Amino acid sequence: SAGSNYLPMNNDIVWNVSTHALLPNLTPTFTWNHSSNSVDDWRVYVWNDAFDSRQGWSVFDSRFASTNAGFDLANNSWIPQFNLSDAETYKWFVQPITDDILGARGNDTIFHVPKETGGIINSTDADLLLREGEIVPSMAYPAIFMDSFIDSGTSNTQFETSTSMYMGRSTVTTSSNHYSLMLIQVDWSTLPIPGTYEFTEAYLTLYKLSGGTSQQENITVAICEVNDDWNESVSFNNPRGSGTSWSSNRCDTPFEVTEISYNDASIDFDITYAVQHAHALGNDKLNLMFYVASNTTDEWEFASSDHTIDESRRPALDLTWRTGNQWLPSASTGLGPADDSTLWNTSASQPMGVDSVELNWTNQVSNGTKWILQLSKSPDFARGNDTSTFDLSEINSSIGEWDSQNLTFTFDENTTWGDFWTFWRVRVDQDYRLGKWSDAHSFRVPRTIGVSDGNGNVTVDLYQGSIFSSSGNLPNIPDATVDSNQANSNLESDGYLNLGISSTGTGESRIFIEFDLSEIPFPAAMTPTNALLQLE
Repeated sequence: SAGSNYLPMNNDIVWNVSTHALLPNLTPTFTWNHSSNSVDDWRVYVWNDAFDSRQGWSVFDSRFASTNAGFDLANNSWIPQFNLSDAETYKWFVQPITDDILGARGNDTIFHVPKETGGIINSTDADLLLREGEIVPSMAYPAIFMDSFIDSGTSNTQFETSTSMYMGRSTVTTSSNHYSLMLIQVDWSTLPIPGTYEFTEAYLTLYKLSGGTSQQENITVAICEVNDDWNESVSFNNPRGSGTSWSSNRCDTPFEVTEISYNDASIDFDITYAVQHAHALGNDKLNLMFYVASNTTDEWEFASSDHTIDESRRPALDLTWRTGNQWLPSASTGLGPADDSTLWNTSASQPMGVDSVELNWTNQVSNGTKWILQLSKSPDFARGNDTSTFDLSEINSSIGEWDSQNLTFTFDENTTWGDFWTFWRVRVDQDYRLGKWSDAHSFRVPRTIGVSDGNGNVTVDLYQGSIFSSSGNLPNIPDATVDSNQANSNLESDGYLNLGISSTGTGESRIFIEFDLSEIPFPAAMTPTNALLQLE
């Protein structure tokens, strides 16, 4: 009777996991089963082309010195004494031999030797490059990417099967009010990376097909983690098709911001932060959004994981790991000042901002090697000209003073503030381990309010937004007109206040104005001596 193939199992992918790297097994052990123990010898047949029988086969016969190396007849196994080719599919079968009589041939099975896309860096580190369908081309393995884009200009259209992805301006309208966002999921959790390990670096390479050329643009791209699951039915309005909806915030605060240029052919986006935190949670999967955070006049096109013209341009994930367990510093808490704070100098003789801004927080991590402080005028920390990132251990004293013992950073007194919110967050890193960002807080610092005569007398002019306007009116002075002839009409927003005879010629108009002086911390010892209300 015929022997039956056992290992490699049918359609199996053979890996070499004897080290800390994930490599192809170029000399896999062939094993088979047989109902009889009286077989003298074996032949192993390996087809020269798994998909074209006309190419014939190679025969390895345990009886002949030229081909018998690698056979273990007692255990029905054979190890090839040469390297198989990576990125190839192999088909094989066995044939028993008794008294030099050839028995029945067994049934074919196939296995796959994966493409070698990584390797051993040193005794602890290894890397691997992953691209859709590249490791085993015959079975389109790995299938780890799902990507798409969503377009506000065509809000119900699904693009998941498109060979291109877009971000920036809308792909369907020239209106500057519409835009596109790119979505990429990567799930490498099924890859048999050997042992326990922690990721030290991770880059996602995207290949640009067009964008920014006409105006020779450089743009800022922000990357954030998406808050909702989405599938192939994703659109601008719906993450998983009709009847589903996005969260109010589709995305978390960006963890990475990268500048790209119109003449870039490919861009390596650093996604180490997201990969490390996903792995630490035991979830080797990313759900990312890419968007243009600066001004652009163009749609920026990138090859998707379904790109077929040149599959080498599909997105590529480059992972580097180190043996050991993934540990990451925790997020800081107890941030001060409180979020949305207006920082006044409450001990001054007239209303004014603090002399210097002090930021502080708490964290239990004792082995951190670097504290990172990020400041921005935008809550997504993605506007390049308005965002600054500091390594506090190397910060210039002209910017401020860092107290590492008490986790406090004090800005220099000469720091210029203005009519804007300053958003800030911190994280602590431990060498290559990127700690979790804290929540973002914000503050603003008022200028000196009023004029002092030098003798303790201060004159203050207050009107709507006289202290802050762009960052939210302070003071906020609501006013309105009521008209007896328009008793049910809201006249607050018409830009005028009417007093006396109604604008209709009869009836009466009255003015309501509210000043809430508690919005401004006047000195406790202040005594009002005069108040004048001026209307124009």
